[in-house]
Amino acid sequence: MDEEKKLEIAEMMKQELSKEEKSKVSPGPNKNEAQEIVGEIHKAAIVETVKSSEEVQKKVVDQAKKSIENELEALEYENTTRKQKTAYDANKEACRNYGIDDSVPTWQVRLMKVGSGFWFVIYFLFASITIAPINIFFKGINAFIKNNYIVFVFAVIAYLLIVVGIPLIISQYG
Repeated sequence: MDEEKKLEIAEMMKQELSKEEKSKVSPGPNKNEAQEIVGEIHKAAIVETVKSSEEVQKKVVDQAKKSIENELEALEYENTTRKQKTAYDANKEACRNYGIDDSVPTWQVRLMKVGSGFWFVIYFLFASITIAPINIFFKGINAFIKNNYIVFVFAVIAYLLIVVGIPLIISQYG
């Protein structure tokens, strides 16, 4: 700091001391007043140091740049996380098929979506010749018979007659 600034700070200290001498209501300054005075002088010295020192100004500007970069990077991560969560939510069933219960990178979600689609086609073909017919027979027979065990047995028998019986009849007489 240059001499002029030091003199300015010293002058401020004298003014504070003279104010205190004028207001001698109490025998001496209490601890809070002393802390307040020193705090004000310290603040003034900090402001003057920042105003007058190019080195300090450069450090403040550099730190401000770092803070801005950090905030921008944090925003980018938040946006990426939100995008991943949205992609996961849109393909939750596909992700669950692969045992994923939380958000993952979007490229992984796309892979699970494709894989899940593949396995659904396999399941669809399998279910079309096994589960779906029994379920349809079950619903139809259930309209007449209310005991689920008996309905299930009849549905399986009807399915076996069609799937096994018809090919046997065709092979015998064909």
